[in-house]
Parts: sequence; C-alpha cells; structure tokens
Amino acid sequence: MSDSATLASAAAVDVVVAATRFALAVELGRTPGADVDWSGAPVGEIEQAVRLHRVAPLLAAHAAALGMPDGLVVAVRQVARADTLAGLQLAGQSLRALDAVRAAGVPTLLVKGVALAALTTGSPAARGAGDIDLLVRPEDLERVHIALTEAGWDGEDLFPAGAWRRWYLTMRRERSYVSPASSIDLHWRIGWHSRPIPSADVLLGRAGAVMIADRPVPTLSLADTLAAACYHAAFDRYARIRQFVDIARLLALPGVSLPADAHWRLRRLVAEAVTVADALLGPLPGTERFAPPGRVDPAPLLALWRYSSVRPEWSGADTPLAGHIDIYRDSARFGGVPAAVRMALTDALLPPERVRAGMSPVEVAGQVGAEVADLVRRRVLG
Repeated sequence: MSDSATLASAAAVDVVVAATRFALAVELGRTPGADVDWSGAPVGEIEQAVRLHRVAPLLAAHAAALGMPDGLVVAVRQVARADTLAGLQLAGQSLRALDAVRAAGVPTLLVKGVALAALTTGSPAARGAGDIDLLVRPEDLERVHIALTEAGWDGEDLFPAGAWRRWYLTMRRERSYVSPASSIDLHWRIGWHSRPIPSADVLLGRAGAVMIADRPVPTLSLADTLAAACYHAAFDRYARIRQFVDIARLLALPGVSLPADAHWRLRRLVAEAVTVADALLGPLPGTERFAPPGRVDPAPLLALWRYSSVRPEWSGADTPLAGHIDIYRDSARFGGVPAAVRMALTDALLPPERVRAGMSPVEVAGQVGAEVADLVRRRVLG
C-alpha cells in the first residue's frame, strides 16, 4: 500500500464531518448549525467516507433531520445495521472473555470498544465491530493466557518467565488472541510507554463500571476513559471522526474530569485532542476546562487531521520509513525521548517477537543482522 492511496476524498470527508457535527448536536440536545450540503461530493465518495470514519450508526439515527439523500440513506442504514449486529456479537464475546479471565481469579478491565460505547451511549453495540480489549496487570499475564486459550482463543506461546519476558513486557503493551468469533487485544499497559497513562495497577485500583446485558462490567474510571480516548486519538494521528465523537460524548457526561494525578504530558495531550474535537464537531460543552483558550495552536493539529483523514490504516508490514519516524516522534512527545529511542532501537534491531527462549549469543547476533537487512529492504529501498 503506498502513501498516496486514499479511501475517501477530502471533499467527501468534509461532508461527513459536517453531517457528524449536525447529528451530534441533535443527540446532545444542542441547536444544530447550518444544514449539511450533500452536494459537496458524489454520493459514492460520501459513503466511502462514512465507512472509513465509522460513523454510520450516528448518521443513520438522524438521517431525516440531516436531510440525507435517499440513495445515501439506504447505504448508510445498511452499514449501520451491520455495525450494530457486529457490536452486539462483540458485546456477547466480551462478556464471555471477561468470565473466562475472572474465573481464573484475575482482576481485569474491559476497555475501549464495547465498554466505551456503553458508557457514552448506553448501548454496547453503538461503536460497531472491533476487538475485545482487556487490561490486566503484567504479573497476571500467564494466568490470563491459560484462561483465554482454554476458553477457545488462540495466542502465541509466552516467553518463559525471566529476562526475555520482562523485556517483552517492557517493550510491548499488548498481545493478540483469536477465535472464529472474535479477537482479543490483551493489554498490560494502555499506552506504548510507562507514561503518560498510569500503570494497570493504578487503573485497576480506581476502576469504574458500566452495565452490559444487565450486569455491571468493570472498566476504566470516567476520568481515565477520557484520558485514554484522547491518547488513542493522538497516537492514531487524529485519523478518524469516530474518535472525536467518543471525546465529544465523554465531555458531555456529568462530572467528567482528568485524574488528579495526571502527568503534564497527559494534560497537554488531552488539551490537544479536545481542541481538535471542538474544531471539527463543536462547540462542545466544557472544552475550556481541558483546553483553555490560547493554550493549544490548532493549525498544525488540523493539518495532521487533514492528512490522516483520507488515508487507510497502515499495517505494520507496509508502513514506510517516514511513517515510522512519525510514530517515534509522537512517542517522544507522549513518553519522553529516552523511551522513544529505546522503542526505535528495539523495533529496528531485535523486536521481542523475534526472540526465542534459549537463543545463543550467535543466534541473537544473526537475528539482529536479519532485522537490519529487512529494515533496509522494506523501509529504505521500499
């Protein structure tokens, strides 16, 4: 996939932003602004942008108020129905995964996805399809691995306890498990680095809860949910409208705030994400509490949004060298320069996933050489 590949035109994205801003105002009980100009882009391109930015359920719910063209209404409602069905299936699978982990006696939180949808809308299916995101303490990883594999999710073998596993846990934040019905991202840390998001221990100690299928499900506190939503929007380079919808809905909830112990990097990150959300979908309630006027220059952030908003998601295999440099630059802003440098060197020279227990020094050196050669071939020579 080349960097010039696009899934939506800028004009179509502009139409979808305007429609999302209007629909969100109706949902939040505010007076909508100007009517949406649906002639700003071809219907097919607008449909592509709706799919890319994952806002079909919101737009379908307010299609009449939006004055959406008939042909687009049919397409958007079809996408919304599919998203809702996928979200319901994901909710059921999430509860099953939680039950498996809790039966092993491990404290865990359901984060993002289903939990975020339930918190912001009351419906666990409101954000559509996705992965199941679980947060556990790093010392509980082995017990959770056993619980999930016994429940039917397949994941790669764990490193034996020792130095390699400690390094793996330090340099990575999650691992994946799959089954025919769902996939799980098992986190022992929300962010890529030990800051600015607090550790799993801290987050578990002040957890909140949401209701899913008439049962309380542990999740991040409201303050930590807002922080995590802003973190993920920033680390995804403000690529998707749905992330800003999440932030807008969180800002509208009573009592929302930042954790009292929020790191200064986290406060800056939240201020930036809230500023972009307000510029695209606002005016949003309470933004001045997180982004006082004049604190953030929105121009470079909106330029980043404009660039990212029309592009497909990169996979790890096809991200160009410039894309990786951007990732590490963001890491330096969010986690500090030492953490970003360590992450870059690890990814380039010896990713933890390439290490096998019991490797000799010669084998490790050979693996480093292979990684450097692969880096040059894929990232530099292209």
